[in-house]
Amino acid sequence: MPKSPQHKEAEAMAEGLETGREEYTKDGSVDLKGNPAWRSKSGGWTACSFVVVYEVFERMAYYGISANLVIYLTKKLHMGTVESSNNVTNWVGTVWMTPILGAYVADAHLGRYWTFIIASSIYLSGMCLLTLAVSLPSLKPPACADPIKPGSCEKASPLHQGVFFFALYVLAVGTGGTKPNISTIGADQFD
Repeated sequence: MPKSPQHKEAEAMAEGLETGREEYTKDGSVDLKGNPAWRSKSGGWTACSFVVVYEVFERMAYYGISANLVIYLTKKLHMGTVESSNNVTNWVGTVWMTPILGAYVADAHLGRYWTFIIASSIYLSGMCLLTLAVSLPSLKPPACADPIKPGSCEKASPLHQGVFFFALYVLAVGTGGTKPNISTIGADQFD
């Protein structure tokens, strides 16, 4: 019985042979629509460069926040050093634990791509909230009357602290979905 053109094309895809136009990827990869992926039109350094740039900016944002967080909590929110350090280590621990949840969601439910897209939007919203929390005058605690004199600074209100920490932990949830998936998305760009 003769083979149909679709059957021949499927065999060619499986073997990675040229089908007259271009070569399919050898691992049976598909595009977002579920069609077989062409090797020359997918992946490579062009696609991976976006992944690398995203990772660079995400790491700059994370380390920029974490390096200055104790100083901000003590100088602007008027917390004690011990309380500030405790809050920072709790946040950093959350940032490094949420990728376990993000990896589970990616593997069991949404896939790497959609988990990464959703988590990136959560990360961006956390970044916007954090920017608003430290920029808007209504969300800033009052300045110290005498910064040199201990105990003269009024501690931040529960509203100020709540908005600030909510933004930080939204950022941590976003990190949880991006961190375990960005490396594998970058590696997937090469056959």
